[in-house]
Amino acid sequence: MDEKSAGGNRIFQLHELEELRNEAYENHRIYKEKTKTFHDKYISRKKFDVGQKKDYY
Repeated sequence: MDEKSAGGNRIFQLHELEELRNEAYENHRIYKEKTKTFHDKYISRKKFDVGQKKDYY
């Protein structure tokens, strides 16, 4: 293998690696959004009024 083809092959590998990295980053972002949506759906909203006090018995 001569130097030019080896260099070109290495650049190609680096581009592939960068694409895989970007794809993993995007998949992680999507996973976080879906997890947050799922979590937020099951959080119960509470309303508190001034002077309201809960008994802990």
